[in-house]
Amino acid sequence: MEVTHQPVDGWRQPELCVRGRLEGSPARNWQVIERVERYAEVFPAVHRVELLSRQGEQVHSRLWLKLPFPLPSICEDVRALHRPLGPDHFLRSWITESRAYRRNVGSWELQPWPGAPEHTLACYRVHLVLALPVPAALAQRLQQSATAQLFEALRAATPSYAR
Repeated sequence: MEVTHQPVDGWRQPELCVRGRLEGSPARNWQVIERVERYAEVFPAVHRVELLSRQGEQVHSRLWLKLPFPLPSICEDVRALHRPLGPDHFLRSWITESRAYRRNVGSWELQPWPGAPEHTLACYRVHLVLALPVPAALAQRLQQSATAQLFEALRAATPSYAR
């Protein structure tokens, strides 16, 4: 995985960008990302999910997350767009509303791995600013750790989950 941090105008906390290779085609991995209602089965931090609405590309859900100590568990409303960008190229972008965040916007982009279209180039971007007073270095470490867990959970879920 390649991890970079990009500055965001008007914010001290940078955007986290992670690029990595996933087994299986983008379409197969998209089946996991797209099924928000099953995130509690896939992603360890997600305790519970309620799908509030799905209208075309717009998906509105409520997620309950178990965060690592010392952070409390949180409930968040997520408004997302699920959009095919072309053959085997997909984008899920979201904005989250929660008292736990000052800002949480991000995306998953899935496309064929260059030279090996049976694999996926996944790009995960998130700009997360907690409302709680957490030192920036700790917040950054927690975010990178959580992102690595997201990739591992997606890797583990895709072969058995995406049918």
